[in-house]
Amino acid sequence: MKKTIILLAFFTLSGFLWSCGGNESKVRDCAQQYLDAAGNFRFDEARDFITEESNSKITIMENFLKMIPENEIQRNLPVTNTIQNIVIEGDTATVNFESKSPLHTNNNTIKLVKKGHKWLVDLNLSIPEKGAKTSQGRNL
Repeated sequence: MKKTIILLAFFTLSGFLWSCGGNESKVRDCAQQYLDAAGNFRFDEARDFITEESNSKITIMENFLKMIPENEIQRNLPVTNTIQNIVIEGDTATVNFESKSPLHTNNNTIKLVKKGHKWLVDLNLSIPEKGAKTSQGRNL
């Protein structure tokens, strides 16, 4: 009986730890794939990792890129992104990362939301509209 209780406790704890670790792994995978695609201007690929509501932001990025001469774009490639920190709070996650290109190094943040069992980048949270307000009514 004692052995059964110990085994049950072990499997319960293992399952709990696995499920918590799984969430961070899923967030990291989604964020990294999005960052690699969007950072290197592969916007069609980046769309696979964003919320439906974020499509307009990707379209804006695509249109902006069309105004930049090709040689300027190529000078900034490749871009590598290194995730530095992930904070998960319920169904939202904040990912801090460093982005390096041949010309620049920047620290940035993106937000992800959980939709069903899938984590997706929410560009509306990551790149708020000018004049947008927080849930507490403060300007962003």
